[in-house]
Amino acid sequence: MSDILKHIEENPKETRRLIGLEYEQLQQLIENAEQLNYEKQALRESKKMVLQYLLCQTVN
Repeated sequence: MSDILKHIEENPKETRRLIGLEYEQLQQLIENAEQLNYEKQALRESKKMVLQYLLCQTVN
């Protein structure tokens, strides 16, 4: 965890001064980023599975 994130979590009232967002906005931004990251990972995995399937079909 970064020093600034640790500081913000320990002092949520200073969030606006430090990064220009309310603490709740920061939390929502982090949640959205985590969800987007999860979705991108799932998409990469599904593409990988399709490629593996297609490669197996061409070999057989």
